[in-house]
Amino acid sequence: VNSILISVLITFLSYRNIAETQPLVLMPVVVFLVSGLASLVFAVLSARPKVTNLNQRQADPEQQRRNLAFFGNFITLKLEDYEAAMEEVLQDSDLLYGNLVRDLYHLGKVLDKKYRYLTISYNIFMVGLIITVGLFLFTLLNPSVG
Repeated sequence: VNSILISVLITFLSYRNIAETQPLVLMPVVVFLVSGLASLVFAVLSARPKVTNLNQRQADPEQQRRNLAFFGNFITLKLEDYEAAMEEVLQDSDLLYGNLVRDLYHLGKVLDKKYRYLTISYNIFMVGLIITVGLFLFTLLNPSVG
């Protein structure tokens, strides 16, 4: 939504040189563009996937065996190696439950970070929108400005 609003505002500003004919409109538009872009950056950060380092995963096969529930730990394995490791995990209930518990814990950690980014994004958007509307109202209702 932010990217659409930013595109519309840029188009609006370039239409009939509104920036030159009505310079007071620039301040709320700039506030909205900056807050919209900042909000968009945090929204993208919240959606970006996080996968562990490939070199670290290849170097530690024991860690791969212990946490096969996370796809990032087995994408470098050949199918035969993955099947053998998974069979070993499925035969040992302690190892299986340990895999699931660790995976669930790490999923929660990743989601916590993503929700924080999303909260920051929403807060920036909300504050930016309130300031933008306030500036527009101030500009429209105060004839002495300009």
